[in-house]
Amino acid sequence: MGDQVHPGSPSIPPPATYAKPRHRGCRGRLAGCCCCLLSIFCTLLFGFLVLAGITILVLWLVLKPIHLPKYSLDNVDFCSFSVGQNNNVNADILYTITANNPKKKIGIKYDNINIESEYDGQVFGHSTAPGFYQGHQNVTTITSEVLVNNYALTSTSATTLASQI
Repeated sequence: MGDQVHPGSPSIPPPATYAKPRHRGCRGRLAGCCCCLLSIFCTLLFGFLVLAGITILVLWLVLKPIHLPKYSLDNVDFCSFSVGQNNNVNADILYTITANNPKKKIGIKYDNINIESEYDGQVFGHSTAPGFYQGHQNVTTITSEVLVNNYALTSTSATTLASQI
């Protein structure tokens, strides 16, 4: 009977119990809520940056800015050109321009193309080529005529131009 506890004997402490630690989530303290919100914000920001990067990569692969369109002024024909006695210019000029689109998947839509003729800083003729659509891997030739009737140049420009003609 030595292992029995008698009512008059010293008390034995109760057995130790294991208590689960409380979750440090959004309940209770303000610091926990801020931590949760910051974590969600960082996750959303990271996801947005990944999606933006993938979008930019796909656009770059489709558009490939390596092959840019090329333009050249092929021919300028002076059908008539004269400087009159009173420094007036009369001209009929025909421009031939080539546009080359080497891209394999992208066409280009052009608005009106403005062409100006000038001498010594003075614009004496204007012309507009109509807009057009240029398909992929296409070479397009554009012609435009500039008609100049009695455009008055300054006297020094007119004498210099007449001597150069």
